[in-house]
Amino acid sequence: MDPVTLDLWFCLPAPDTLHEKTPLYDDLQDALSHCTPLPSRFTLHQESPEWAPHFWSILCRIRRGETLTYGELCRLNALPGGYARAVGRLLSQNRYMILLPCHRVVPADHSIGGYRWGVEQKRRLLDYESGMSHHDDAGRRT
Repeated sequence: MDPVTLDLWFCLPAPDTLHEKTPLYDDLQDALSHCTPLPSRFTLHQESPEWAPHFWSILCRIRRGETLTYGELCRLNALPGGYARAVGRLLSQNRYMILLPCHRVVPADHSIGGYRWGVEQKRRLLDYESGMSHHDDAGRRT
């Protein structure tokens, strides 16, 4: 298993006895391979702040191959544009990388911006997803 996947394993609410033949392992591999969220039966423990109680679920609605600006994400959370920096700080606390797709949020000028795992990794993810945007969740061309 590659280091990024291992890092995600340590963030997931799963028992230490998880084996490669468990459904969670398969679901995680599918999510990482296709840049899609985990199935809804799994819950990621990333708390939303009081000022944006649905923040992470709204973030997950950004489709692969698409980006939103910090300001647009503020508006979707019914926050004034002045919260854009607070939104950026909150995104920097995301422990779940691809599973909570904070890499799909960019600055107002649509530059790459920052990323907890490095700007080059963010650029690779966005390029990869952009190439996948014409495929369904199983990787089939649409």
